[in-house]
Amino acid sequence: MRQQKRIIFRADGNAHIGLGHLTRSLALATMLTEENTCVFITQAPASEFITSLEKAGIGIIPLPVTPDYKQEASSLANMLKPTDVVVLDGYVFDTYYQRTLRSKVNKILCLDDIHAFPFLADAIINPAGGITPNNYQAETYTHFFLGPGYALLREPFLEAATQTRDIKKIQNILLNMGGADPENQTLHLLQSVLRNQKNLNVQVVVGAAYRYYNELQKYVQQYSNISVHQNLDAEAMCALMKNCEAAILPPSSVAYEWCSISGLLFVHQIADNQKDLAAFLTQQGLALPLNQLEEVLADPDRTEIITQQINQQRRFFDGKSKTRLKRIFSDLIILDSLQLRIAETNDMQQLFRWANDPTVRQHSFNPAPIPLEIHERWFNGKLNSPDCLLLIALVDEVPAGMIRFDIKASEATISYLLDKNFRGKGLGSWLLTAGGVKLQALRPEIRYIIGHVQVSNLASVVSFRKAGFTETETIPAAEPNSLIFGKELN
Repeated sequence: MRQQKRIIFRADGNAHIGLGHLTRSLALATMLTEENTCVFITQAPASEFITSLEKAGIGIIPLPVTPDYKQEASSLANMLKPTDVVVLDGYVFDTYYQRTLRSKVNKILCLDDIHAFPFLADAIINPAGGITPNNYQAETYTHFFLGPGYALLREPFLEAATQTRDIKKIQNILLNMGGADPENQTLHLLQSVLRNQKNLNVQVVVGAAYRYYNELQKYVQQYSNISVHQNLDAEAMCALMKNCEAAILPPSSVAYEWCSISGLLFVHQIADNQKDLAAFLTQQGLALPLNQLEEVLADPDRTEIITQQINQQRRFFDGKSKTRLKRIFSDLIILDSLQLRIAETNDMQQLFRWANDPTVRQHSFNPAPIPLEIHERWFNGKLNSPDCLLLIALVDEVPAGMIRFDIKASEATISYLLDKNFRGKGLGSWLLTAGGVKLQALRPEIRYIIGHVQVSNLASVVSFRKAGFTETETIPAAEPNSLIFGKELN
Protein backbone atom coordinates (compact mmCIF):
# COMPACT_ATOMS: atom_id res chain seq x y z
CA MET A 1 0.00 0.00 0.00
CA ARG A 2 1.48 3.35 -1.01
CA GLN A 3 2.23 6.02 1.57
CA GLN A 4 -0.39 8.73 1.77
CA LYS A 5 0.42 12.07 0.18
CA ARG A 6 -0.20 15.29 2.06
CA ILE A 7 -2.23 17.57 -0.21
CA ILE A 8 -2.30 21.23 0.78
CA PHE A 9 -5.26 23.29 -0.47
CA ARG A 10 -4.73 27.05 -0.49
CA ALA A 11 -8.02 28.89 -1.06
CA ASP A 12 -10.00 31.74 0.49
CA GLY A 13 -13.63 32.81 0.58
CA ASN A 14 -15.65 35.58 2.17
CA ALA A 15 -18.50 38.01 1.58
CA HIS A 16 -16.34 40.10 -0.74
CA ILE A 17 -14.84 37.48 -3.10
CA GLY A 18 -17.53 34.84 -2.68
CA LEU A 19 -17.28 31.21 -1.61
CA GLY A 20 -16.68 29.55 -4.97
CA HIS A 21 -12.99 28.79 -4.46
CA LEU A 22 -13.65 27.15 -1.10
CA THR A 23 -16.63 25.18 -2.38
CA ARG A 24 -14.90 23.64 -5.37
CA SER A 25 -11.63 23.01 -3.51
CA LEU A 26 -13.57 21.28 -0.74
CA ALA A 27 -15.36 19.15 -3.34
CA LEU A 28 -11.98 18.05 -4.71
CA ALA A 29 -10.46 17.47 -1.27
CA THR A 30 -13.41 15.31 -0.26
CA MET A 31 -12.77 13.08 -3.28
CA LEU A 32 -9.14 12.60 -2.22
CA THR A 33 -9.37 12.08 1.55
CA GLU A 34 -9.64 8.29 1.43
CA GLU A 35 -6.15 7.91 -0.05
CA ASN A 36 -4.44 11.14 1.03
CA THR A 37 -4.12 13.53 3.94
CA CYS A 38 -5.81 16.78 2.94
CA VAL A 39 -5.24 20.10 4.71
CA PHE A 40 -6.72 23.53 3.97
CA ILE A 41 -4.72 26.69 4.53
CA THR A 42 -7.13 29.62 4.55
CA GLN A 43 -7.18 33.23 5.65
CA ALA A 44 -9.66 33.74 8.51
CA PRO A 45 -11.86 30.69 7.78
CA ALA A 46 -15.51 31.08 8.77
CA SER A 47 -16.89 28.77 11.45
CA GLU A 48 -19.32 27.21 8.94
CA PHE A 49 -16.40 26.25 6.67
CA ILE A 50 -14.41 24.81 9.56
CA THR A 51 -17.44 22.67 10.44
CA SER A 52 -17.61 21.41 6.84
CA LEU A 53 -13.92 20.46 6.96
CA GLU A 54 -14.33 18.63 10.26
CA LYS A 55 -17.30 16.72 8.87
CA ALA A 56 -15.17 15.63 5.89
CA GLY A 57 -12.15 14.71 8.02
CA ILE A 58 -10.00 17.46 6.52
CA GLY A 59 -7.48 19.52 8.49
CA ILE A 60 -7.31 23.31 8.65
CA ILE A 61 -4.44 25.75 9.20
CA PRO A 62 -5.86 29.27 9.59
CA LEU A 63 -3.89 32.26 8.36
CA PRO A 64 -4.28 35.89 9.41
CA VAL A 65 -5.91 38.22 6.90
CA THR A 66 -3.28 40.01 4.83
CA PRO A 67 -3.11 41.57 1.35
CA ASP A 68 0.65 40.92 1.22
CA TYR A 69 0.65 37.68 -0.74
CA LYS A 70 4.37 37.85 -1.49
CA GLN A 71 5.12 37.65 2.21
CA GLU A 72 2.46 35.00 2.66
CA ALA A 73 4.02 32.87 -0.09
CA SER A 74 7.37 32.97 1.71
CA SER A 75 5.74 31.98 5.00
CA LEU A 76 3.76 29.17 3.37
CA ALA A 77 6.84 27.84 1.58
CA ASN A 78 8.53 27.37 4.95
CA MET A 79 5.59 25.21 6.08
CA LEU A 80 5.85 22.81 3.15
CA LYS A 81 7.64 19.51 2.69
CA PRO A 82 9.20 18.50 -0.66
CA THR A 83 6.77 15.56 -0.87
CA ASP A 84 3.67 17.75 -0.48
CA VAL A 85 1.26 18.40 -3.33
CA VAL A 86 -0.06 21.98 -3.29
CA VAL A 87 -3.40 22.90 -4.87
CA LEU A 88 -3.88 26.64 -5.47
CA ASP A 89 -7.37 27.99 -6.08
CA GLY A 90 -7.52 31.78 -6.31
CA TYR A 91 -6.62 34.67 -8.56
CA VAL A 92 -4.01 36.09 -6.18
CA PHE A 93 -1.81 33.00 -6.46
CA ASP A 94 0.10 34.37 -9.43
CA THR A 95 3.42 33.47 -11.06
CA TYR A 96 5.46 34.94 -8.19
CA TYR A 97 3.44 32.99 -5.62
CA GLN A 98 3.87 29.75 -7.56
CA ARG A 99 7.60 30.33 -8.06
CA THR A 100 8.09 30.90 -4.33
CA LEU A 101 6.34 27.62 -3.48
CA ARG A 102 8.14 25.76 -6.26
CA SER A 103 11.42 26.35 -4.42
CA LYS A 104 10.18 24.10 -1.59
CA VAL A 105 7.72 21.65 -3.12
CA ASN A 106 7.84 19.39 -6.18
CA LYS A 107 4.18 19.33 -7.23
CA ILE A 108 1.79 22.24 -7.74
CA LEU A 109 -1.70 22.06 -9.24
CA CYS A 110 -3.88 25.07 -9.99
CA LEU A 111 -7.66 25.26 -10.17
CA ASP A 112 -8.24 28.12 -12.58
CA ASP A 113 -10.87 29.68 -14.81
CA ILE A 114 -9.38 33.01 -15.97
CA HIS A 115 -5.88 32.14 -17.36
CA ALA A 116 -4.68 35.62 -16.35
CA PHE A 117 -0.93 35.09 -15.81
CA PRO A 118 1.88 32.60 -16.61
CA PHE A 119 1.60 29.31 -14.71
CA LEU A 120 4.40 27.20 -13.24
CA ALA A 121 2.07 24.39 -12.19
CA ASP A 122 2.50 20.71 -12.99
CA ALA A 123 -1.21 20.58 -13.82
CA ILE A 124 -4.04 23.02 -14.45
CA ILE A 125 -7.63 21.96 -13.87
CA ASN A 126 -10.22 24.17 -15.57
CA PRO A 127 -13.70 22.62 -15.80
CA ALA A 128 -14.96 25.31 -18.19
CA GLY A 129 -15.71 24.05 -21.68
CA GLY A 130 -14.29 25.56 -24.84
CA ILE A 131 -10.85 26.18 -23.31
CA THR A 132 -7.61 24.83 -24.83
CA PRO A 133 -3.96 24.97 -23.74
CA ASN A 134 -3.57 27.88 -26.17
CA ASN A 135 -5.50 30.01 -23.67
CA TYR A 136 -2.64 29.59 -21.19
CA GLN A 137 0.96 30.63 -20.72
CA ALA A 138 2.49 27.62 -19.02
CA GLU A 139 5.60 25.50 -18.80
CA THR A 140 6.57 22.63 -21.07
CA TYR A 141 5.90 20.21 -18.20
CA THR A 142 2.40 21.56 -17.46
CA HIS A 143 -0.53 19.19 -17.95
CA PHE A 144 -4.01 20.42 -18.79
CA PHE A 145 -7.26 18.90 -17.57
CA LEU A 146 -9.92 21.00 -19.23
CA GLY A 147 -13.68 20.83 -19.64
CA PRO A 148 -16.72 19.55 -17.71
CA GLY A 149 -15.27 16.04 -17.65
CA TYR A 150 -13.29 17.42 -14.69
CA ALA A 151 -16.25 19.12 -13.00
CA LEU A 152 -15.60 19.64 -9.29
CA LEU A 153 -18.91 18.22 -8.09
CA ARG A 154 -19.85 17.33 -4.55
CA GLU A 155 -20.80 13.71 -3.86
CA PRO A 156 -24.62 13.96 -4.06
CA PHE A 157 -24.35 15.60 -7.47
CA LEU A 158 -21.98 12.93 -8.78
CA GLU A 159 -24.62 10.35 -7.91
CA ALA A 160 -27.41 12.47 -9.41
CA ALA A 161 -25.53 12.67 -12.70
CA THR A 162 -26.05 8.93 -13.18
CA GLN A 163 -29.83 9.21 -12.84
CA THR A 164 -32.42 10.17 -15.46
CA ARG A 165 -35.01 12.92 -15.20
CA ASP A 166 -38.13 13.72 -17.21
CA ILE A 167 -39.71 17.17 -16.86
CA LYS A 168 -43.10 17.93 -18.38
CA LYS A 169 -44.00 21.25 -16.75
CA ILE A 170 -42.43 24.02 -14.69
CA GLN A 171 -43.88 24.53 -11.21
CA ASN A 172 -40.83 25.22 -9.05
CA ILE A 173 -37.86 27.41 -9.91
CA LEU A 174 -34.60 27.69 -7.97
CA LEU A 175 -32.81 31.03 -7.56
CA ASN A 176 -29.24 31.19 -6.27
CA MET A 177 -26.52 33.77 -6.94
CA GLY A 178 -23.66 32.05 -5.15
CA GLY A 179 -22.63 31.81 -1.53
CA ALA A 180 -21.89 35.50 -0.97
CA ASP A 181 -23.72 37.55 -3.63
CA PRO A 182 -21.99 40.81 -2.62
CA GLU A 183 -24.14 42.93 -4.99
CA ASN A 184 -27.41 41.37 -3.77
CA GLN A 185 -28.38 40.10 -7.21
CA THR A 186 -30.72 37.69 -5.44
CA LEU A 187 -33.13 40.41 -4.37
CA HIS A 188 -32.74 42.30 -7.64
CA LEU A 189 -33.73 39.24 -9.67
CA LEU A 190 -36.67 38.50 -7.41
CA GLN A 191 -37.94 42.03 -7.93
CA SER A 192 -37.28 42.38 -11.66
CA VAL A 193 -37.66 38.89 -13.10
CA LEU A 194 -39.90 36.78 -10.89
CA ARG A 195 -42.47 39.22 -9.57
CA ASN A 196 -44.81 38.43 -12.47
CA GLN A 197 -44.45 34.65 -12.10
CA LYS A 198 -47.42 34.21 -9.77
CA ASN A 199 -47.89 30.58 -10.76
CA LEU A 200 -44.35 29.53 -9.90
CA ASN A 201 -43.01 28.48 -6.53
CA VAL A 202 -39.64 30.21 -6.12
CA GLN A 203 -36.99 28.51 -3.96
CA VAL A 204 -34.31 31.06 -3.03
CA VAL A 205 -30.96 29.81 -1.70
CA VAL A 206 -28.36 32.10 -0.11
CA GLY A 207 -25.04 31.26 1.49
CA ALA A 208 -23.45 31.83 4.86
CA ALA A 209 -21.63 34.94 3.58
CA TYR A 210 -24.81 36.61 2.26
CA ARG A 211 -25.13 40.00 4.01
CA TYR A 212 -28.65 40.96 2.99
CA TYR A 213 -30.66 38.19 4.63
CA ASN A 214 -32.92 40.46 6.71
CA GLU A 215 -33.67 42.68 3.72
CA LEU A 216 -34.49 39.62 1.64
CA GLN A 217 -36.79 38.16 4.28
CA LYS A 218 -38.66 41.45 4.58
CA TYR A 219 -39.31 41.43 0.84
CA VAL A 220 -40.45 37.81 0.50
CA GLN A 221 -43.02 38.19 3.28
CA GLN A 222 -45.24 39.81 0.64
CA TYR A 223 -45.37 36.59 -1.38
CA SER A 224 -46.72 33.18 -0.52
CA ASN A 225 -44.92 31.51 -3.42
CA ILE A 226 -41.35 32.39 -2.34
CA SER A 227 -39.31 30.37 0.18
CA VAL A 228 -35.81 31.22 1.43
CA HIS A 229 -33.11 28.70 2.40
CA GLN A 230 -29.71 29.59 3.83
CA ASN A 231 -26.38 27.77 3.93
CA LEU A 232 -27.59 24.39 2.68
CA ASP A 233 -25.14 21.50 2.73
CA ALA A 234 -24.60 19.41 -0.39
CA GLU A 235 -27.29 16.85 0.45
CA ALA A 236 -29.94 19.48 1.17
CA MET A 237 -29.03 21.53 -1.91
CA CYS A 238 -29.21 18.46 -4.13
CA ALA A 239 -32.60 17.47 -2.71
CA LEU A 240 -33.96 20.99 -3.24
CA MET A 241 -32.70 21.06 -6.82
CA LYS A 242 -34.42 17.75 -7.53
CA ASN A 243 -37.69 19.32 -6.40
CA CYS A 244 -37.31 22.16 -8.91
CA GLU A 245 -37.79 21.93 -12.65
CA ALA A 246 -35.95 25.16 -13.56
CA ALA A 247 -33.18 27.31 -12.10
CA ILE A 248 -31.66 30.78 -12.33
CA LEU A 249 -27.98 30.51 -11.46
CA PRO A 250 -24.63 32.18 -12.10
CA PRO A 251 -22.38 30.37 -14.60
CA SER A 252 -20.26 28.84 -11.85
CA SER A 253 -19.90 25.59 -9.92
CA VAL A 254 -23.55 25.69 -8.87
CA ALA A 255 -24.60 25.71 -12.54
CA TYR A 256 -22.55 22.55 -13.06
CA GLU A 257 -24.26 21.00 -10.05
CA TRP A 258 -27.62 21.80 -11.62
CA CYS A 259 -26.52 20.31 -14.95
CA SER A 260 -25.57 17.10 -13.15
CA ILE A 261 -29.17 16.84 -11.94
CA SER A 262 -30.53 18.26 -15.22
CA GLY A 263 -33.38 20.65 -15.85
CA LEU A 264 -34.20 23.97 -17.48
CA LEU A 265 -31.36 26.39 -16.71
CA PHE A 266 -31.06 30.16 -17.10
CA VAL A 267 -27.68 31.75 -16.34
CA HIS A 268 -26.92 35.27 -15.15
CA GLN A 269 -23.27 36.33 -15.11
CA ILE A 270 -22.31 38.27 -11.97
CA ALA A 271 -18.48 38.21 -12.17
CA ASP A 272 -15.83 38.60 -14.86
CA ASN A 273 -14.36 35.18 -14.17
CA GLN A 274 -17.65 33.58 -15.24
CA LYS A 275 -17.35 34.74 -18.85
CA ASP A 276 -15.86 31.52 -20.25
CA LEU A 277 -18.34 29.28 -18.50
CA ALA A 278 -21.31 31.44 -19.51
CA ALA A 279 -20.26 31.20 -23.15
CA PHE A 280 -19.81 27.43 -22.94
CA LEU A 281 -23.14 26.76 -21.24
CA THR A 282 -25.17 28.85 -23.67
CA GLN A 283 -23.30 27.96 -26.86
CA GLN A 284 -23.52 24.22 -26.17
CA GLY A 285 -27.23 24.35 -25.32
CA LEU A 286 -26.87 23.46 -21.64
CA ALA A 287 -28.42 26.76 -20.55
CA LEU A 288 -30.15 29.88 -21.82
CA PRO A 289 -29.39 33.52 -21.00
CA LEU A 290 -31.64 34.88 -18.28
CA ASN A 291 -33.19 37.43 -20.64
CA GLN A 292 -34.98 34.56 -22.41
CA LEU A 293 -36.82 33.37 -19.30
CA GLU A 294 -40.15 35.12 -19.96
CA GLU A 295 -40.18 34.00 -23.58
CA VAL A 296 -39.42 30.36 -22.79
CA LEU A 297 -41.91 30.06 -19.94
CA ALA A 298 -44.61 31.45 -22.24
CA ASP A 299 -43.64 29.18 -25.14
CA PRO A 300 -46.18 26.36 -25.71
CA ASP A 301 -43.30 24.24 -27.05
CA ARG A 302 -41.14 24.69 -23.95
CA THR A 303 -41.21 20.94 -23.27
CA GLU A 304 -39.08 20.46 -26.38
CA ILE A 305 -36.66 23.16 -25.20
CA ILE A 306 -36.38 21.47 -21.80
CA THR A 307 -35.78 18.06 -23.38
CA GLN A 308 -33.03 19.43 -25.62
CA GLN A 309 -31.29 21.03 -22.64
CA ILE A 310 -31.49 17.88 -20.56
CA ASN A 311 -30.05 15.81 -23.40
CA GLN A 312 -27.10 18.18 -23.68
CA GLN A 313 -26.57 18.18 -19.93
CA ARG A 314 -26.55 14.37 -19.91
CA ARG A 315 -23.99 14.44 -22.70
CA PHE A 316 -21.46 16.51 -20.74
CA PHE A 317 -22.11 15.33 -17.17
CA ASP A 318 -21.73 11.58 -16.75
CA GLY A 319 -20.94 11.36 -13.02
CA LYS A 320 -17.39 10.14 -13.70
CA SER A 321 -15.48 13.34 -12.96
CA LYS A 322 -14.46 12.02 -9.52
CA THR A 323 -12.67 9.09 -11.15
CA ARG A 324 -10.90 11.40 -13.60
CA LEU A 325 -9.85 13.87 -10.90
CA LYS A 326 -8.54 11.16 -8.58
CA ARG A 327 -6.57 9.79 -11.52
CA ILE A 328 -4.69 13.09 -11.85
CA PHE A 329 -3.35 12.75 -8.33
CA SER A 330 -2.56 9.05 -8.58
CA ASP A 331 -0.65 9.80 -11.79
CA LEU A 332 1.55 12.17 -9.81
CA ILE A 333 2.77 9.15 -7.86
CA ILE A 334 3.95 7.53 -11.09
CA LEU A 335 5.51 10.81 -12.19
CA ASP A 336 7.71 10.77 -9.08
CA SER A 337 9.27 7.53 -10.29
CA LEU A 338 9.45 8.38 -14.03
CA GLN A 339 12.93 8.87 -15.48
CA LEU A 340 14.24 9.36 -19.00
CA ARG A 341 17.67 8.33 -20.25
CA ILE A 342 19.30 8.45 -23.66
CA ALA A 343 19.00 5.16 -25.54
CA GLU A 344 22.04 2.89 -25.69
CA THR A 345 23.19 0.10 -28.00
CA ASN A 346 21.85 -2.63 -25.71
CA ASP A 347 18.32 -1.17 -25.97
CA MET A 348 17.96 -2.44 -29.53
CA GLN A 349 16.20 -5.72 -28.67
CA GLN A 350 13.83 -4.05 -26.21
CA LEU A 351 12.76 -1.50 -28.83
CA PHE A 352 12.36 -4.33 -31.36
CA ARG A 353 9.92 -6.11 -29.04
CA TRP A 354 8.02 -2.90 -28.37
CA ALA A 355 7.84 -1.94 -32.03
CA ASN A 356 6.32 -5.31 -32.99
CA ASP A 357 3.76 -5.35 -30.21
CA PRO A 358 0.35 -5.93 -31.90
CA THR A 359 -1.21 -2.80 -30.39
CA VAL A 360 1.75 -0.66 -31.44
CA ARG A 361 1.56 -2.00 -34.99
CA GLN A 362 -2.22 -1.43 -35.06
CA HIS A 363 -1.79 2.28 -34.36
CA SER A 364 1.23 2.77 -36.63
CA PHE A 365 0.86 4.38 -40.04
CA ASN A 366 2.56 1.26 -41.45
CA PRO A 367 1.04 -1.68 -39.54
CA ALA A 368 3.23 -4.38 -41.13
CA PRO A 369 5.55 -6.33 -38.78
CA ILE A 370 9.15 -5.09 -38.76
CA PRO A 371 11.93 -7.61 -39.57
CA LEU A 372 14.86 -7.62 -37.15
CA GLU A 373 17.39 -6.71 -39.86
CA ILE A 374 15.44 -3.59 -40.86
CA HIS A 375 14.87 -2.61 -37.24
CA GLU A 376 18.58 -2.98 -36.41
CA ARG A 377 19.54 -0.75 -39.34
CA TRP A 378 16.90 1.82 -38.33
CA PHE A 379 17.93 1.74 -34.66
CA ASN A 380 21.63 2.25 -35.34
CA GLY A 381 20.82 5.09 -37.72
CA LYS A 382 18.68 6.89 -35.15
CA LEU A 383 21.13 6.24 -32.32
CA ASN A 384 24.01 7.80 -34.22
CA SER A 385 22.12 10.63 -35.91
CA PRO A 386 22.70 14.19 -34.63
CA ASP A 387 19.15 14.92 -35.76
CA CYS A 388 17.49 12.40 -33.47
CA LEU A 389 17.01 12.21 -29.72
CA LEU A 390 15.97 8.72 -28.66
CA LEU A 391 14.97 8.32 -25.00
CA ILE A 392 14.03 5.33 -22.86
CA ALA A 393 11.40 5.83 -20.15
CA LEU A 394 11.87 4.06 -16.83
CA VAL A 395 9.36 3.71 -14.00
CA ASP A 396 11.03 2.53 -10.79
CA GLU A 397 14.00 1.55 -12.99
CA VAL A 398 11.79 -0.73 -15.14
CA PRO A 399 11.72 0.04 -18.91
CA ALA A 400 8.25 1.47 -19.57
CA GLY A 401 8.43 2.99 -23.03
CA MET A 402 10.24 5.07 -25.60
CA ILE A 403 10.00 8.63 -26.87
CA ARG A 404 11.82 9.89 -29.97
CA PHE A 405 12.35 13.33 -31.45
CA ASP A 406 13.36 13.70 -35.09
CA ILE A 407 14.88 17.15 -35.41
CA LYS A 408 14.90 19.56 -38.33
CA ALA A 409 16.20 23.07 -37.67
CA SER A 410 14.16 24.46 -34.73
CA GLU A 411 11.39 21.85 -35.00
CA ALA A 412 11.06 18.29 -33.76
CA THR A 413 8.60 15.54 -34.67
CA ILE A 414 7.65 13.30 -31.78
CA SER A 415 6.96 9.57 -31.64
CA TYR A 416 6.37 7.49 -28.54
CA LEU A 417 5.16 4.11 -27.33
CA LEU A 418 4.50 2.39 -24.02
CA ASP A 419 5.19 -1.12 -22.81
CA LYS A 420 1.94 -3.09 -22.56
CA ASN A 421 2.32 -3.30 -18.76
CA PHE A 422 2.26 0.50 -18.48
CA ARG A 423 -0.71 1.27 -20.71
CA GLY A 424 -3.99 2.48 -19.28
CA LYS A 425 -2.23 4.19 -16.37
CA GLY A 426 -2.25 7.75 -17.72
CA LEU A 427 1.49 7.58 -18.38
CA GLY A 428 1.33 8.70 -22.01
CA SER A 429 0.70 12.39 -21.36
CA TRP A 430 3.32 12.55 -18.61
CA LEU A 431 5.85 10.90 -20.93
CA LEU A 432 5.13 13.53 -23.58
CA THR A 433 5.71 16.41 -21.17
CA ALA A 434 8.78 14.82 -19.57
CA GLY A 435 10.17 14.22 -23.04
CA GLY A 436 9.61 17.86 -23.95
CA VAL A 437 11.48 18.99 -20.84
CA LYS A 438 14.39 16.66 -21.63
CA LEU A 439 14.46 17.88 -25.23
CA GLN A 440 14.63 21.50 -24.04
CA ALA A 441 17.53 20.71 -21.75
CA LEU A 442 19.57 18.85 -24.38
CA ARG A 443 18.57 20.79 -27.49
CA PRO A 444 17.59 24.33 -26.42
CA GLU A 445 17.38 25.51 -30.03
CA ILE A 446 14.17 23.51 -30.54
CA ARG A 447 11.15 25.81 -30.38
CA TYR A 448 8.27 23.66 -31.64
CA ILE A 449 7.32 19.99 -31.50
CA ILE A 450 4.65 18.18 -33.49
CA GLY A 451 3.04 14.77 -33.41
CA HIS A 452 1.00 12.81 -35.96
CA VAL A 453 -1.75 10.59 -34.52
CA GLN A 454 -4.30 8.32 -36.14
CA VAL A 455 -7.86 9.50 -35.52
CA SER A 456 -8.72 6.02 -34.24
CA ASN A 457 -5.93 6.11 -31.62
CA LEU A 458 -8.07 7.79 -28.96
CA ALA A 459 -5.63 7.12 -26.11
CA SER A 460 -2.87 9.06 -27.87
CA VAL A 461 -5.25 11.86 -28.86
CA VAL A 462 -6.17 12.32 -25.20
CA SER A 463 -2.52 12.11 -24.11
CA PHE A 464 -1.43 14.84 -26.53
CA ARG A 465 -4.24 17.13 -25.41
CA LYS A 466 -3.48 16.65 -21.72
CA ALA A 467 0.20 17.33 -22.42
CA GLY A 468 -0.64 20.78 -23.76
CA PHE A 469 -0.59 20.02 -27.47
CA THR A 470 -3.28 21.51 -29.68
CA GLU A 471 -4.53 20.37 -33.04
CA THR A 472 -3.18 22.40 -35.92
CA GLU A 473 -4.09 22.67 -39.58
CA THR A 474 -0.99 24.58 -40.63
CA ILE A 475 1.06 21.39 -41.13
CA PRO A 476 -0.04 18.85 -43.77
CA ALA A 477 -1.10 15.52 -42.31
CA ALA A 478 1.43 12.73 -42.74
CA GLU A 479 -1.32 10.25 -43.59
CA PRO A 480 -5.06 10.30 -44.28
CA ASN A 481 -7.31 10.03 -41.20
CA SER A 482 -4.64 11.50 -38.96
CA LEU A 483 -4.47 14.46 -36.61
CA ILE A 484 -1.54 16.83 -36.22
CA PHE A 485 -0.71 18.16 -32.77
CA GLY A 486 1.69 21.02 -32.10
CA LYS A 487 3.24 22.63 -29.05
CA GLU A 488 5.52 25.63 -28.66
CA LEU A 489 8.39 25.28 -26.21
CA ASN A 490 9.14 28.12 -23.81
